[in-house]
Parts: sequence; structure tokens; C-alpha cells
Amino acid sequence: MALQATDWKIYGKGGATELLGLKPTTLLSRIKKMRIVKGK
Repeated sequence: MALQATDWKIYGKGGATELLGLKPTTLLSRIKKMRIVKGK
């Protein structure tokens, strides 16, 4: 999962949005819609 690979960094250089080719708002919307939460 891209979030795990980037240690939950969403924005900026080396973030999940850069890996996935998405806008940050799109990724945040999908995270919320899928009810993804950061694991412990």
C-alpha cells in the first residue's frame, strides 16, 4: 500500500500522492470513503 510505503506521508515530495499520480484531495477523499485508518 502506498501509504505504508511512504510512512503515511500524503503530500509533498516522496508522498503517496506522488507515487499514485493523484491530487492530494482525491487521495484524502478516497481514504475517508474507504474508512482507512492508520494502523498501530
